[in-house]
Amino acid sequence: MKLPGMKALPPHICRFAIFMFAAGMALPPSLPFQKAKELIREACYNEVQQREKRALWSYVAERHSNNHVFREQVIETVDAPVRHLLAVDGHSPTVAQMKEENDRHQALRNNASRRHAIQKQQGDDDKTMEELLRITPEAFVSRIRARRGSPKE
Repeated sequence: MKLPGMKALPPHICRFAIFMFAAGMALPPSLPFQKAKELIREACYNEVQQREKRALWSYVAERHSNNHVFREQVIETVDAPVRHLLAVDGHSPTVAQMKEENDRHQALRNNASRRHAIQKQQGDDDKTMEELLRITPEAFVSRIRARRGSPKE
């Protein structure tokens, strides 16, 4: 369920958030704060390095809309992610759905303003991610301290 006024996080931010959550759960309770902070700082540093290299991903995403489940292959390009419909409700797309998909791709290719809007959104997402990477190490260690009930070191 999506709350009004809320927007879904982009996949790369979701991947990062899931990684950070998993890392936090995997850290042993006895791990010193400084070691935890170093571990998280290194993970953030590695993510920044990958972003600077402009590493591109291809993955399969599942999207829920209007009581249907859409499975799509997402291919990240330098300009913007491109989605290709793989299945609807567990079945191969119909001829009509594939035509609609091809028309959507063609329209995107021919519509510079739409491509620009997608690029702008991607840029905004990148800024959000950079801010998350900047604040995560300290916030993560603060959360560990709070969970352990320890004062700031």
